[in-house]
Amino acid sequence: MKKQEQEELLRTLEARFTKNMHRHREIAWSDVRAKLEGSPEAMRSLREMDSTGGEPDVVAHDQKPGMYTFFDCCPESPVGRRSVCYDRGALESRKEHKPESSAVEMAAEMGIAMEPSSVIAVTAGCSCTTTARSRTTPPEVFEGHVEFEHCTMQNE
Repeated sequence: MKKQEQEELLRTLEARFTKNMHRHREIAWSDVRAKLEGSPEAMRSLREMDSTGGEPDVVAHDQKPGMYTFFDCCPESPVGRRSVCYDRGALESRKEHKPESSAVEMAAEMGIAMEPSSVIAVTAGCSCTTTARSRTTPPEVFEGHVEFEHCTMQNE
């Protein structure tokens, strides 16, 4: 990611962070920013989440392993991640009105994986109000995690 793109994303994330302090009362933006600046893979995944219409924001920090969790706090399924089947099998079984991709494939393209994690969404007050959507948990990235609906970062 180019420096200008990185700065633009960091400004967007900081504005969302500041606007929604109820999601992360005990977390300092400067700590999150420092972690992000050292994590190009996390930045890329967060950029993808944001560019598809999501609203990734910090919702948790586990101090023991040093992990920050980002969750997509968009009030409904992001526009760029709608009308997809869950996985390749579901996509191939569709007889008509096949979507172009699956949620699992989109997550893989973003450098993330999918698992259930709706508890985080409810706890952080990030629940979808108008569309059905999958919650996800991340794969290992930079000794931490990044996921379709949230990204967790572990300190080095």
